[in-house]
Formats: sequence, C-alpha cells, structure tokens
Amino acid sequence: MHRKGRETRMAAVVAVALVAALVGAGSATAQGKVQKVSKKLVDKAEDTLKKIKDAEKQLDKTTDRYGKLIDGKNVKARRKEHGKVTDEMKKLGKRAKDVREKARDMEKEASKFFREWDKGLDGIKDPELRALSRQSMTDSEEQYGQIIRAGRTTADQYDAYGAMLGNQLKYLELDMSDNAIEKLKSTNQDLRGEAKELESRVSGFKAEIKRYVKALK
Repeated sequence: MHRKGRETRMAAVVAVALVAALVGAGSATAQGKVQKVSKKLVDKAEDTLKKIKDAEKQLDKTTDRYGKLIDGKNVKARRKEHGKVTDEMKKLGKRAKDVREKARDMEKEASKFFREWDKGLDGIKDPELRALSRQSMTDSEEQYGQIIRAGRTTADQYDAYGAMLGNQLKYLELDMSDNAIEKLKSTNQDLRGEAKELESRVSGFKAEIKRYVKALK
C-alpha cells in the first residue's frame, strides 16, 4: 500500500513536470496576464452596463417630460414644461457621453485582451491545442464585434432622437400655441416612437454586453 502511494505521488510529480516542460514558463506568465486583462475587461463591461442603465432612466424621464409639454393645456403650462424638457435633454446628453466613454474604455481593454491572447498562443507547443485556442480567440473576437455593432447602431439611434427632440424644442420655442401643437402632431416626426426605437437599441446593446461578460466569467 505504501509503495503504491509513493508510486502514485511520483507519477503525479512527473506529470506536473512534463506539463511544465511542454507549456513553458513564458506561456504560464502570458496566461496569467491574459486572465488579468480578461478580468479588467469584465470590469469595464460592467461599468458600461451601469452607465447604460443610468441613460435608460434618463431617457424615460426625458420622454415623460416631453409628453407633458405636448399635452400641456395652455401656452403658460407648455412654457414651463419646455424649460424642464430642455434640462432633461441636457442630462440625457451627459448620460450618453458617459456611456460612450465607458464603451471606449471597454474597447481599449478588449484590444489588450486579444493582443495578449494572441501572444500566448506561441507558448502552446501542441499544434492541435494551439489551433483550438486560436479558434476560440477568433470566436470571442467575433462575439465582441457584435457589441461594437450594437453600440454603433444605438449611438446612431440616439443621435436621431436627440436631433428630432432638439428641432421640436426650437420649433416650440418660437410658437407654443394650440395651433402650433396641432401642426406638430400632424407631422411624421413621432418623437415618442423614436424613443421606443432607441429603447429597443439600448436593450440589444445591453444584451450583447451581458452575453459576452457571461462567457468571460
């Protein structure tokens, strides 16, 4: 029994030594660096998600306040709401800026992540395992590319929403009469519909980030 135990322990030591020889100290260091960068990427992604949630809340506030402006019972009431909508729009712009900054931070960290992963591939001496890891890296890059595309379409939709809201506020700043409101309602510029489309884009952006974070954790 003791002899078998010693043999088992010796076999384990030999196996560890063999793995170390095959993988190499350099690749172990690279792997550690990749994992550190991966964790940082997850942190940056989660920071982005927090800012997106803040922007969502502000979008709701802006849209609700806009509705009160359009539904105001008279010019006096609309004039009061006009200033409030303008304030909410400025806050929304700040929230959108925060999201873009966090998304840029996330993109920089992703570039580091894939760069370190690519460097670490040379440390895998087994060609089959190296090919598998390279394919995983490619798949991960493609998945991250979906985040980039979702972020860009969200940004485009936000710009469309912001431009429409800004134009309507300028229009109403000149004339807040009942007639002006009716003319505005008769146009195809449905701001609330634009807001719903933006909400949909934001939800898609969040979903892509969450999916990617889940894969990295």
